[in-house]
Amino acid sequence: MVMLAQGIPFIHAGQESLGTKGGNDNSYNSAVEVNEINWERVKQNKDLVDYFKQLVNLRKGQSVFRQNDYASIARTIKVLSSGTNGIFAFEYDTKGQKMYVAFNVNDKIAK
Repeated sequence: MVMLAQGIPFIHAGQESLGTKGGNDNSYNSAVEVNEINWERVKQNKDLVDYFKQLVNLRKGQSVFRQNDYASIARTIKVLSSGTNGIFAFEYDTKGQKMYVAFNVNDKIAK
């Protein structure tokens, strides 16, 4: 959701490969082994890493995801579902073309 929202997405290093710090919620002063990129996890989760790359490329290729003022956002984005029944859906109008983004935060298929 963060990658397809307005604003600058913040992804923690290793998040794209399901990195873990072993439950350490403040690793600032922890050993290198806690904070380093686990390249084995990157290999194990290649599909997810590739998916993140695709999302980055989508953001780069579609300026509608990188708007920087509220007036532009309000003009080009229409909320279709604001979370009703766990569904968030948006219509993006970019250069006369419509693009739809929907998120289902339920544990089951929504219709």
